Amino acid sequence: MCGPAALCLVLSAAVFVSPAAAVEPARARVTASLIDDVVARLLPIEVILPAHPGATPDAGSDGTQQPALVTELRYCGITDKGTGRFRAVLRWGPLGAGRSILSGGDGCRQGLGDLAKHIATVETPTSNAGVAVADLEASWRPWQLSLSVTRALVPPAPTPPRPGPPRPLAVVQERRDLLVLPTSGLRLPTDGGQAITLHAAPSFAPDGIELMVVVGEGGSASPPAGRPPAATASLSLAPDANLAVEVPHGAANLILRQVSGAEPLAIPVDRDVIDLQNLSIAPGGGASALVVGTATPRSVRETVRMVVAIAGSDLKVTALRAEPQLENCATLGTLAAITCNARNAARNTAAAALTAALSQKYQGRLVRELAGPQVRTVDFGGPRIELRGELTRTALGPRGLLLWGRLAPGGLGGGH
Repeated sequence: MCGPAALCLVLSAAVFVSPAAAVEPARARVTASLIDDVVARLLPIEVILPAHPGATPDAGSDGTQQPALVTELRYCGITDKGTGRFRAVLRWGPLGAGRSILSGGDGCRQGLGDLAKHIATVETPTSNAGVAVADLEASWRPWQLSLSVTRALVPPAPTPPRPGPPRPLAVVQERRDLLVLPTSGLRLPTDGGQAITLHAAPSFAPDGIELMVVVGEGGSASPPAGRPPAATASLSLAPDANLAVEVPHGAANLILRQVSGAEPLAIPVDRDVIDLQNLSIAPGGGASALVVGTATPRSVRETVRMVVAIAGSDLKVTALRAEPQLENCATLGTLAAITCNARNAARNTAAAALTAALSQKYQGRLVRELAGPQVRTVDFGGPRIELRGELTRTALGPRGLLLWGRLAPGGLGGGH
């Protein structure tokens, strides 16, 4: 069960983090509209409405438990306590073809009672046999997110008309958790086949959710103790983005080690393929950074040290250099030194040719264009949701990389 979008979005928005105290956590900010889009792909969610002892539910239950479906769920900002506020539509019993209740612009702004009365005007008696609107509160404690019903109302029966206000839903009169969802041990597959383990801590804002995220180094499923340290200021969103991510340099290096340490990353250059390994990133002075690693053309299998400089208000590749790994010929005899120097000369020539080829193909290119569209299937041990996105801008900030992008949910995979 994936649950609210906050848990899903973290998988595509903030994956470059370390649990070590010396490495700052990454963070991501997602808009309320993006949360709603992702949640819509996960519905319906099956829940059990907890009944009072001796209470008689409104429809089809034995008086102790009532299975129901959350068929609509929208993020509505924050409560006066700073927790998250969701609004939901719950359905149970003989489900009819119920209409959408929260799709309009007033789904969050209308009073719960007015919304319940509205249901009576659009639902048929069959589909209204078991339906309620509810306000849910989302709260987080390490490492789980709880959704509890704070108030739920059943609309007046449309036939025959019933006077008076909507009835409270008897089975949720006491405040109880409706859903408890883990926010640790979340797994994100990578192109290399290995999975990254994520631990996420959400905080709530009127216009969206901000997430502090750590990654289990070496795939560790055990999250750190307590909440990750909160940022002093919120991330800003670009006008064309519904997602912002901040990736500290140390955190970026952790993920680079995981994705380029054991298996290389392959990039095309002319008719050749270059295998990149052991990548790392470091500040390069001013508004620039250096990406360093090894590069091995598959055509010659000669490994060189590669240095890529990136800079700009929208990051682009400003320089590339391939440096040969030379032998020390000084201690060799005359004939051996001649052969050694010849090998080094060949390595210098190959490195110069690789520098020219890389520069011609990649110098001046925007980093976001090189990243291209991304598709990731996120698995929370239940439903798998496909997330599609692309970067709209990249930059360097005081702590590291800043990324803005647009993300949208695709289809659901198996398990739902």
